[in-house]
Amino acid sequence: MVLELLADVLDAHGGRARWARVNEIRCRARCGGLALAARWQKNAYRQFDARVSVDPPRVRFDPFKGQRGWFTPEKVWIESPAGDVLESRSRPRSFFPGGRRALVWDALDILYFGGYALWNYLCTPFLLDHPDVRLVPGADWQEGGEIWRRLEVRFPDTLPTHCREQTFYVDDRRRIRRHDYTAEVIGGYARAAHYCDRHRPFGGILFPTRRRVLPRRGNNRSSSFPTLVWIDIDHIELYEPTACVPFSGPFQTRILMNAVFWEWWQHLPSRLDPVLFSLGGFQLRYYGLMYIVAFGITYFLLLYRTRRDGFGYPSELVQDMMVWLIVGTILGGRLGYVLFYDLAYYARHPFKIILPFDFSQGFRFVGISGMSYHGGMLGVVVAVYLFGRRHRLKFWELADFLAPAVPLGYTFGRIGNFINGELYGRATRAAWGMYFPLDPTGQLRHPSQLYEALGEGILCFIVLWWLRNRPVLSGTLLGLYLMGYGVVRFGIEYFRQPDAHLMFVLGPLTMGQVLCAGMVLGGIAVALIGRRMRRTAAA
Repeated sequence: MVLELLADVLDAHGGRARWARVNEIRCRARCGGLALAARWQKNAYRQFDARVSVDPPRVRFDPFKGQRGWFTPEKVWIESPAGDVLESRSRPRSFFPGGRRALVWDALDILYFGGYALWNYLCTPFLLDHPDVRLVPGADWQEGGEIWRRLEVRFPDTLPTHCREQTFYVDDRRRIRRHDYTAEVIGGYARAAHYCDRHRPFGGILFPTRRRVLPRRGNNRSSSFPTLVWIDIDHIELYEPTACVPFSGPFQTRILMNAVFWEWWQHLPSRLDPVLFSLGGFQLRYYGLMYIVAFGITYFLLLYRTRRDGFGYPSELVQDMMVWLIVGTILGGRLGYVLFYDLAYYARHPFKIILPFDFSQGFRFVGISGMSYHGGMLGVVVAVYLFGRRHRLKFWELADFLAPAVPLGYTFGRIGNFINGELYGRATRAAWGMYFPLDPTGQLRHPSQLYEALGEGILCFIVLWWLRNRPVLSGTLLGLYLMGYGVVRFGIEYFRQPDAHLMFVLGPLTMGQVLCAGMVLGGIAVALIGRRMRRTAAA
């Protein structure tokens, strides 16, 4: 039974076969907590990059106290950026926990502690598959309204870890959620409950990106205060052993450069932090910033058209129009997502349509998730119509004025999706595919957000901008945009992963393709009506 549970846990975290190909783990992380501060090492790991060798255990921290730190079980040392060894210590474990280390740690002490701990954390749960590790099933454990299964583990003396006997807690999704141990290098009293959450896949392996270590009481319950150690992982990259390439000529050098580039390209989404900055529970994400950039670019393009393309609208009118467009985009995009993509859910939770807060675990700001381009487009059309009525301006003239500027602004919305790691494409074997952190399967996927930014954004912008002042197309630019966008998006949908809760809604077609088909038909009708209206007005 215990071996079956272990197999399930390993599969849930990526599987033995995928882990067997991992040679090195590189991560960027932040760490702190009372346990470090109490040993006068509060900022030792405030922010760091680490390279972790899976077998044999070896960790490099860069930077480490302004230098570079190295850990192995037998030795730790600090070297300068040039590679000169500044200080070192052999058999570092033998110095704990007595003497002055009961009160104060030096740089080599905290380097040893951080090195073996990080190696353990990043190699778990696959470390449990080591042939010398012994496992027995423990009694089920109830915590936070969930039932967790327990694995009682005994590590061999050959593996550097907190202590020999430890306990791992597994949830119903077979993810490691808690890890109990005694940090013997601190002292026999340092009984810890180590919680793991916010699991994300990186390169096909699932890692918890948020860790919190709390005191463990005699009844095995944890205390909510203080936080002994906290670890937040920003991104992880996995590297596989590669065959040596002899540098005997330019051809071999070019092969290696190509391999390095594609490794960088395929893991690019994991290097991007979608959060610009955080303040308490509030986060400003690049996705929101991309909206601001999109509206700003659209505004300046419209100003350009008023001055160069003969529309003659005053800048105050353009500013007023932008307010209407922003409101139409946001309201239409949000309502469109509700209606087109998840009406049943929002019918049961109507307040979540507009409330950016979550009350399930206290009071948290979570933002509003879910926008529909097609809904946003309808919102903009309605806003332009109402704006024209208010200012007594002709709708078709306003549509011709606005349509060529929209696609370039839209481009930045898709770049925001890419930075967020959302709306990724279908699985692929193409070299330009990417690993997206939010993909639970960890497969190489089409970067469909970039396809859309180029096709629906830049390509449509170039064509419409080139056609914008041709008299023969007067009154048809909105229709041409709807048709052009619809055709391009319809094709790109074959590379984009369908929404998980909808998948295919009409035979082999996704909801996006169904809406785009309607958009193309609507674009034809709009172009014909617009041209007729302009001809009637001219007559």
